[in-house]
Amino acid sequence: MVGHAFDVLALVSPFPFFDLLVKGFRNAIFVTLVVTAALNWKVGLGLSLVTIVFSFALAGWAFRQLVFGVVFSWDLLRVLVLEQRRRPSPGKSCLAFAAPGLKTVRRRTYGKLSRDSEGGLVFQYRRFGLGPRHGLRLGQAAEYEVGKGLFYPSIVHAKATAGRSEYRLVFVCCRAT
Repeated sequence: MVGHAFDVLALVSPFPFFDLLVKGFRNAIFVTLVVTAALNWKVGLGLSLVTIVFSFALAGWAFRQLVFGVVFSWDLLRVLVLEQRRRPSPGKSCLAFAAPGLKTVRRRTYGKLSRDSEGGLVFQYRRFGLGPRHGLRLGQAAEYEVGKGLFYPSIVHAKATAGRSEYRLVFVCCRAT
């Protein structure tokens, strides 16, 4: 999963040189493991165990990156190859990833963003895509605005302070359901 996270970073990167660095770093790790194991199996085993422990520590982040990459790639293929577009409509929910501006949910958490009967925004998600749904009520929908994102529309929380507006990125919406 961590190796795939490097591919996702290369996919969403707008800089070709960064793609080369990310993939080169991943391949350098694999080559180092193979060469070390061929020269001395004990050192190769030690480096492999260090890599496994490090990858295990990054598993949660890598899983969220994996889901983001799958959804992003499928939507890109669906639009470019199959020429299918989904149109959002009022009253329906949208699938979204939590952004850094949302303090109570980890970044890139995948879930469904919808409105409840009282007009508030509700984000429903599952941990690792399994188990019971967790719901987070964010407040009234009027407090949030849709902004133009790099790839997808974004939901931002607008807050006026001292005559100027501050915007905090809360969600990146990937598609309508």
